Amino acid sequence: MSADAKTFVHHVHQESAFLTTDGFLTVQETDTEVMFESPSGVFVRFLYSPREEWVGFRVGLLSEPRDAVSDAELARLAGVTSERHLTSEGGLGAAVAESAAILRQLGARALQGDPSVFEDARRLRHRETESHGR
Repeated sequence: MSADAKTFVHHVHQESAFLTTDGFLTVQETDTEVMFESPSGVFVRFLYSPREEWVGFRVGLLSEPRDAVSDAELARLAGVTSERHLTSEGGLGAAVAESAAILRQLGARALQGDPSVFEDARRLRHRETESHGR
């Protein structure tokens, strides 16, 4: 694992300690991904793209991984504008902190596995797809 990847993993664990407090366990760590799962069947996947210099996450149900919600979608569902978390703007630690803050502040229902969050996200995607097709 590269030094950047170790730093990414460290920042994710530092900024998302609330997940382990809520019963999530780390199930995967790579250079570009840290994945947590809860006993209730919810996953959180933090992602890092060194090439594109961004950090983000997806939260979803293990039973329906295709319906996972990204940080940007979670923000849009809450009526909040969210910029991409770029590592070039404040460093890797700041980008991870911003991403984790969105999850902590806006993700309670998703982290509890509330299916309405994922249904709302599907509807949002459908509306956005339709509006781009016009």
